[in-house]
Amino acid sequence: MAEPNTTGFGKYMSFITNRLLENTVWTFAELGIADHLAAVDKPQTAEELAKKQGWNSEYLYRLLRTVTDADIVREIKSDQTIEPEK
Repeated sequence: MAEPNTTGFGKYMSFITNRLLENTVWTFAELGIADHLAAVDKPQTAEELAKKQGWNSEYLYRLLRTVTDADIVREIKSDQTIEPEK
């Protein structure tokens, strides 16, 4: 991950980005998504996981893309299949 910009507009955007990541990781943990992923022996798509839990698959995929960028989970293919980072 790149060093945060500490001047001007870059500093402001860094604050926003860090806050967004903080909220996303908190939501990921609060929903227990890592536990749901680990409970199954194979990778799952966002749609599969959302269907099992009664969640919106589109919003879940967006959340998972953010935690993927933070190296918490990894996307195996572009078909939205994800698994916990090992």
